[in-house]
Amino acid sequence: MKTRCLVTALAVLAGASSAFASETFSWTGSYQGHVICARVADGMPLNFRRSISADVLQEGDELLFVIGSDFDMGDRVGNSLYRGLLHRGAAGEADSGFLEACRTSFPYKELVRIFPMAPTQYPFGVVADTIFVSDMMPGAEGNLIVESCRWSLDRVSDQSPEIEGCGGATSEGSPQ
Repeated sequence: MKTRCLVTALAVLAGASSAFASETFSWTGSYQGHVICARVADGMPLNFRRSISADVLQEGDELLFVIGSDFDMGDRVGNSLYRGLLHRGAAGEADSGFLEACRTSFPYKELVRIFPMAPTQYPFGVVADTIFVSDMMPGAEGNLIVESCRWSLDRVSDQSPEIEGCGGATSEGSPQ
């Protein structure tokens, strides 16, 4: 009887501590990784891979992602801002969500699906699929570009970045 009570007590404590850990976990920080894309432009397929970095700010279930890449943008900044929502699984074991491009360096639409990620994994990382569409890509204006991409990012810092929100106001620790 004592053994069963001890096992039950340990299970309750472990469940409570893992639930508490997942409730307090934050995606806020800086990330490094890469993006792999399959592109169709002017009817021709092309695959490519690029290094990317991200600054992420989480407040509650809202996320802001600033993605920077080594894309050659000429005189334009290669950063885009995404805003979205995060969903924590009922048991708190995994987070998933979506992002939508809301401030870009040129006109395009992009929707991002964030795969379920365990907040307890170390190092913490993010994997996401995207669909990108533009007919105003620099150097290819007027051509319809459609891409499906996969982001793979590992967190390198949990420091809170300063991010200018989609509405234009600078925020630190508060998505807009």
